[in-house]
Amino acid sequence: MKTSLGVIRACAEGLQDEADEEKKQRYSEIILSETERVGGLITTLLDLSALESGAASCGYSRLLFYIAV
Repeated sequence: MKTSLGVIRACAEGLQDEADEEKKQRYSEIILSETERVGGLITTLLDLSALESGAASCGYSRLLFYIAV
């Protein structure tokens, strides 16, 4: 998570100083993808916390695997 935040910060700083529109677009894309990544990590951590505290439980189901020939 710390790496993603560092990337977001660096790109945001780059946006402030950059005149080239292509680079600004690229920085914006990186910021969006990294914020999605951090959001996913946070969701996973919240899910894990709920499981550990007993607020949520895992459901088990039977999986059937078929071999296609």
